Amino acid sequence: MDEITIKKLNKINLDFYKTTAKDFNESRQYFWDGWKSLVKYLAHFNQLKLLDLGCGNARFFQFISKEFPNVNIEYLGVDSNQELLNFANENYENMEDKKNISFELQKTDIVTSLIKKKDFLLKNDFDLIVSFGVFHHIPSYDLRLKLLELMKSKLADDGLIIISLWQFMEFERFKRKIVDNTQKETNDFIVDWKKGKEANRFCHFVDENEQNMLIIDSNLELVDTFRADGKEGNVNTYLVLKKK
Repeated sequence: MDEITIKKLNKINLDFYKTTAKDFNESRQYFWDGWKSLVKYLAHFNQLKLLDLGCGNARFFQFISKEFPNVNIEYLGVDSNQELLNFANENYENMEDKKNISFELQKTDIVTSLIKKKDFLLKNDFDLIVSFGVFHHIPSYDLRLKLLELMKSKLADDGLIIISLWQFMEFERFKRKIVDNTQKETNDFIVDWKKGKEANRFCHFVDENEQNMLIIDSNLELVDTFRADGKEGNVNTYLVLKKK
């Protein structure tokens, strides 16, 4: 996919979150069921250096801090939308107990940074790097792979990468939201949003074949994969990955 097209698709998503940030935040006030299945992989950490790419209102941080109240957590959340980061900071400020926590937020557009081949992260050696609900917003296989490679480069040798992949094309209720089949690359779509303010977003369906390609091309090792979330209980595929 050429750079001009990538920028156009990315702008659709930047505009989408500017329009819907308040409504999106209100729709994202619960912990995903799939996160509960991740706890077993994190129980051995006495301290946790955590990078959350596309953190939104930092719900995953809230989840981790409640699941592991005695673990020292160093958290860095990255997102392109300032309003969602403001919600994240507000949630943090409202926490009663912050004694074991370092909390930092960074406003960065990941796609633009990947296009420019710019390393936007000053820190390294994260124990855990997560990215939930993000990969379907990254235009082009090349950039999705680059994002996974960036995560790998920032990971401690014994750390874990965990990503979720929205399987929206397997469900009629999501397929009805498709307003345009862009097909810039296979499985590229424009999907609507009608909760509060209406807007459209670019979404890519990462199917099983592409999942396997990403793992192979990034030279990561698959620790586990499972399905969870949504009223059906399986709208997201989770990949738990580590360095070889």
